Amino acid sequence: MSAVERILGVEGGGTKTAWALVEAVRSGDDAGTEFRILDQGKLSPSNLRLTSPERLREILPSCQNKSIAREFFLAGCGTEEDRRSLALICRDIGQMQKL
Repeated sequence: MSAVERILGVEGGGTKTAWALVEAVRSGDDAGTEFRILDQGKLSPSNLRLTSPERLREILPSCQNKSIAREFFLAGCGTEEDRRSLALICRDIGQMQKL
């Protein structure tokens, strides 16, 4: 039997925010996991140090979908304080996140 999970990956930087929605299909045997890209796109920049929290709250919901897991990787998010700031923004917009 196979298990299916949808994952949204978001990578933001100073020139763009790229996102991809993938489907991970784990087979019941030792074959591992197969990943299929379901959708992908680009949005405006989302560097944590160069983009205001208000603007990030506008950009990141554009990536929302029916994925189960969401992972955000933003340029400028290098310290524990940065990760806490991004976590608060994600909570504000209702996103679960892995930072």
